[in-house]
Amino acid sequence: MCDRKHDNDNTLLISINKRKLIATWRCAKADTALKSKLFYKRESSASVDGQKKSQLDLLKEEIFDIVSDKYKREFGTGVIYEKQLDYYYTRKYDDPKVFINEIFYNNKCYHSCTKKTFEDLLYFIKNMAHPDFEFIKLDYDYIGFKNGVYELSTAKYIPTEALSKNIQVRKYIDQEFEIRETPYLDGYLRYQFEEDDIDFIYFMIGRLLTKLTDRFDFMVMLYGEGGSGKSLLMKLVKFAFVDSQVGILSDTFQDKFGLFEFVPKQMVSCDDMPYNMAKTLPRSDFLSMMTLKGKGSIEVQDWDIPSLWNSNHFPNYTDKTCEIVRRVMTINFEKTVSKADKNTNLESDIIDNEYATFLHRCRSKYFEYCDKYSGKDIEMFCPQIFIENRDILRGDINNSYQFAKEQLTYAENEIFSKSDLTKAYKAYIKERFGPKQAAKETLNAHNVELADERFKYVEENICRSCRKQHIAGCCPDYERTNKSKRRYFKNIRIIPLAVTANYYKKVIIRVYFSQGENFLQPYVFCDALGPFRDH
Repeated sequence: MCDRKHDNDNTLLISINKRKLIATWRCAKADTALKSKLFYKRESSASVDGQKKSQLDLLKEEIFDIVSDKYKREFGTGVIYEKQLDYYYTRKYDDPKVFINEIFYNNKCYHSCTKKTFEDLLYFIKNMAHPDFEFIKLDYDYIGFKNGVYELSTAKYIPTEALSKNIQVRKYIDQEFEIRETPYLDGYLRYQFEEDDIDFIYFMIGRLLTKLTDRFDFMVMLYGEGGSGKSLLMKLVKFAFVDSQVGILSDTFQDKFGLFEFVPKQMVSCDDMPYNMAKTLPRSDFLSMMTLKGKGSIEVQDWDIPSLWNSNHFPNYTDKTCEIVRRVMTINFEKTVSKADKNTNLESDIIDNEYATFLHRCRSKYFEYCDKYSGKDIEMFCPQIFIENRDILRGDINNSYQFAKEQLTYAENEIFSKSDLTKAYKAYIKERFGPKQAAKETLNAHNVELADERFKYVEENICRSCRKQHIAGCCPDYERTNKSKRRYFKNIRIIPLAVTANYYKKVIIRVYFSQGENFLQPYVFCDALGPFRDH
């Protein structure tokens, strides 16, 4: 090209263009006088095979010569990409007008072109296909490395010399692909989780790296206080994509268009969940992001974009039917990292030394779980800790469940009428949220049962005459319509620590004990099934 050194005999580098039946000089350093002897002066039009070519055609042909095996373009935007490797192009010109002005800086034909010719040329670059100037098409299942590509759809590494087709990777990582020991990654995960839990986390992360094709129907939420390390896992996942491939959900999200703006993305990330999530994103859209058939404010069919959320609080949706809870898998970072143990370079240590291994572990573990558990509900094979994490989420966004967890205990064969338990529930809500919220709340029997599998909710028909179960012949006065409904909970007792306005009181008495030194011990005295009594 033009950066080559010329020999002493003024040899020129030329391009032979069979289409125009001419040769053109390719080097700005060539001697001007010599060029004038060898090449004609390009006019605004030319004749080939008796047909006159327009100025636009001549400029387009110049572009084809320049971009050959060097540039590609993006459909719709005209963004120009420059070749770095056979499987990797980088953004070179964000604005195609800049590209045109630069390549035609010394072109007299271009200097004399009209506004319409320029606009037509720009339209061509943005929208019109041509085999000599291809639109770039990223293969989202491939991530490039110095020595080859990693195929996400098979969890296999392909060395450069083994590539059998033209691949354009979605992301290039400037390092060798090599499976290594991972002391940084292992230390990071083992600080928070057990080995079985870590394998399941690899499965969930592996699922986030490509469009969804399975039917597990869940999204992943990273939950924990600041300083627990949850944001690092988010960054490791997002490093597998370029920024333009990740949709960001924040409090500036415009729900007018729903999920439509995320359709061209490969992943949706919520780095810091808004406190009023229910206002930012409608509940229906939130639910549709977890299943393959979703509908947003503007209809989005077959939702297949993975989502990862990061927050120190849960979404504030009402979830009486537990639709949200059963579709969210929470990775709970319970431990905060002390300043003495904190490694501020941990992110770069993992990315620079262990990222290829992290990538392969996640995808290979994902395929392992898919082969083993295809067709099964996620709760059937996830570790117990993730069931418990769901309970935390359920309690946070489901008041009936939280009431049952906090205020009820198992008592074999004990019965509590639904009306009495509802009164206790109303008092509980009033104490937590105030009378206005208590007036709107209703006790959800199904969610009470979810708190403990031994809790049972019973609805049965009772004969109005004998007060027994309403069945044919239950008493001489039996009639088909002579019945009422009885609703009650079985195996339930309100625990002593229950706080309700009409039934229970909580008293903390601090008692001093002497065991070498004085300390305070709290005790609670109250009656579980009747009015408060002194003890």
